[in-house]
Formats: sequence, C-alpha cells, structure tokens
Amino acid sequence: LPHAGAGDRGRVVTSVAYDRSGRRLATLCRDDFVRLWDAETGTELHRWPTAADCWADSRLAFSPTADLLAAGGRDGRARVWDSA
Repeated sequence: LPHAGAGDRGRVVTSVAYDRSGRRLATLCRDDFVRLWDAETGTELHRWPTAADCWADSRLAFSPTADLLAAGGRDGRARVWDSA
C-alpha cells in the first residue's frame, strides 16, 4: 500500500481493519479519508471523506458480513459506510 514519506503527515495511518476474509483492508489516515483496499494487490477500491479532524483518532471495524464499515470518532459519533 502507498505510505507516507518523511514529513507527509496527511497520509499517516491512524487505524486499520481487515474484513473476515482478509481480502480487503480499510485504513483511516490523517488526511480525513477512509480508504478501502484490495489487500492482495494494494489497489484502492474506494475512498470516503470524513469530517475534518474529528476522525483522526477513530477506530475502524467491518461488520461480520463485511458489507458495512464503521468508524467511531473521538467526538462520540459513529459513521457507517456501505463497503460491499
């Protein structure tokens, strides 16, 4: 997967979650995007914007069926995306 270079704080990964199959990976970066990746090829499958800065210290989790991806923010809110 692409990674941050020296001084590139925007792409610092703050949370990671794999789906049950291990085939997809979700990341949350300090650039305020949640990304869905093909874990085998490293291809970005989807990108969702998040609210600026409130998601920086969030945690990601897939539903048991991997059709939903959730993030819990430090502001106490949760956001859910269709990851199917």
